[in-house]
Amino acid sequence: MLNEDGFRTQVSDSPVCDCGTDYESVEHFLLECKLYSEDRRVMFEDIKEVLQSSKDSRYIKISVGLLLGQGWESCVTKSQNILIKQSVFQFLEASKRKL
Repeated sequence: MLNEDGFRTQVSDSPVCDCGTDYESVEHFLLECKLYSEDRRVMFEDIKEVLQSSKDSRYIKISVGLLLGQGWESCVTKSQNILIKQSVFQFLEASKRKL
């Protein structure tokens, strides 16, 4: 459980991430936290490779919606969405965290 959720449910003492720069929200964890920058770099590289086959790939921003959503981008195919989710799960496993 991320600290922001844990704090809201009174499981954590603070919503602040262990990196100390922000609340440990889903967005912070997936897109910003310096503690997971190397694992995130690998995930982003994998996702960019998956999206290269999309004709509109240069317009697709890696966001929480893309990482966790169910193919919300109209130019992301079902098979690309599956590969994106696999990259996210590999990131979670590498970080030893859960959402």
